[in-house]
Amino acid sequence: HETALVAVGGGAQDGKWFSDLEARIAYHDLLDAAAGYPPATSLNMGRLVVRPLEGSGLQLQTLDLLEITSVPLRDEFFKPLAWQTRVGLDREWTNGNEELALQGSGGAGASYPGFFDGQLTGMIVAQLEHNPGFTDSKLDVGAGISLGYLRQAARTSMLVQLQTLNFIGGTDRVQIEWQQNFALTTNNALRISFKHSVDDSDSINEASLGYRFYF
Repeated sequence: HETALVAVGGGAQDGKWFSDLEARIAYHDLLDAAAGYPPATSLNMGRLVVRPLEGSGLQLQTLDLLEITSVPLRDEFFKPLAWQTRVGLDREWTNGNEELALQGSGGAGASYPGFFDGQLTGMIVAQLEHNPGFTDSKLDVGAGISLGYLRQAARTSMLVQLQTLNFIGGTDRVQIEWQQNFALTTNNALRISFKHSVDDSDSINEASLGYRFYF
């Protein structure tokens, strides 16, 4: 596929309907059709997601300035490190409100062959976050684990992830997500996702379907 992307999608978050508009300058993520790209590697630069809101124009949902994930497989002879890093903005449910948070995160671990020709990855992760919804200092540090199952194939890829973060200020965050990508042609795809997020007392469910065009 080509390296630039535009996408449109929609779904429901706890029974409320939404639509999203997405653009990406470059390059490739773990669910994009893998042909011609390094396996089990993601590199996103300039990824933007906005959400139209009635009476409020466009709301920024996500901005990935830089996101890199590399989860090469280990075997008996080669033992590469799995790692990830990200700098950007994202919406997080915090103390009952959806806040736009500035985040810098990273993690390291290992990836091994899994069932159905997939792979299992585990990482220790840490995140520095500036969040207007934090009750004490608006800047906090959290650490946790990230567990994932990735299966890349010619026409469809699947990613299931569980991530936990426990912040020094007392915020605890858990997210479980399943995503499936279907390549229709070289530069056209559909993507489905289901996400369950828990932030202290807030529990949020979200499902979405999107069309993706690469150019």
